[in-house]
Amino acid sequence: MSDSDIIKPNGSFQYRFDSVGIYNFSSHIYPWMKGNVSVKDDISSVTMTNPTVNVAVQLTWDPAIPKVGQITHFKIIFIDLKTNKNQKHIDYVFSIDTPNNKTSYQRTLHSSWGVESAAYKFDTAGTFKPRVTIDALLFQPIEAVENVFKILVKA
Repeated sequence: MSDSDIIKPNGSFQYRFDSVGIYNFSSHIYPWMKGNVSVKDDISSVTMTNPTVNVAVQLTWDPAIPKVGQITHFKIIFIDLKTNKNQKHIDYVFSIDTPNNKTSYQRTLHSSWGVESAAYKFDTAGTFKPRVTIDALLFQPIEAVENVFKILVKA
């Protein structure tokens, strides 16, 4: 693996994983701080931009083509188009519409750091529409901005 040394405030560290797997990490300074990184090759990601709010929404899911009864993991990342960093303090709604255009899942949330996750188990096959609607930015209400994605679910 690799050693990042000390990462300073607002700093970052990059590492390229060459193999699928789960990799553990920890802090040399704070040994109780531990975590893991799950590296997968069955993933899909789409980024949509909306210049009216200068925020892009990236939706990532795995598996890339979900199957009925299988849990699909989502990651939602809000990106400030001016800085290309995570956009903090976004109020948003994450929902999933069925092939019949009925909402089967919906959560209204606030993202403090610009990265959120969700999980959903599809119960039928077809083309579903995950939707991320932004309605406040930096604690200020805005006219709702909707980003609609498409996911094919197999039987």
